[in-house]
Amino acid sequence: RNGTAEWHPHSSSCEVCGTSFRGVKRKKQALNPQRSKKLRIAAGCARKIRRMRSTKRVNNKALMKKIASCSKIHLSTKILAVDYPVDFVKSISCQVCEHILADPVETTCRHLFCRICILKCLKVMGSYCPSCHYPCF
Repeated sequence: RNGTAEWHPHSSSCEVCGTSFRGVKRKKQALNPQRSKKLRIAAGCARKIRRMRSTKRVNNKALMKKIASCSKIHLSTKILAVDYPVDFVKSISCQVCEHILADPVETTCRHLFCRICILKCLKVMGSYCPSCHYPCF
């Protein structure tokens, strides 16, 4: 009982060890044609929904810029003399009009906007953050 068991090396004909070292792949199950059609339909629907959401986002962003229409009031980020890092430029720019922040306002969800831009967006959208649609104010 107290002595250690001595294991003898396996032979190459051992079925248990032989298959584990070779890394035999499992065979895939044959797809049912009806099931694969359902999967194709589901994938197609998901693609359509994704496409619609992305176009909605683009349209929503364009709408926000149109609502703000503050290009005469605010300074563009393009006039910055030095090429600053992208993260820094985003931190000093409004998320609605994408101009340099003028009279910055921070929402409860920690997004920054120009006071004029956020007031115009709140009139149109209601009291939701234009970036994340979190209820604020």
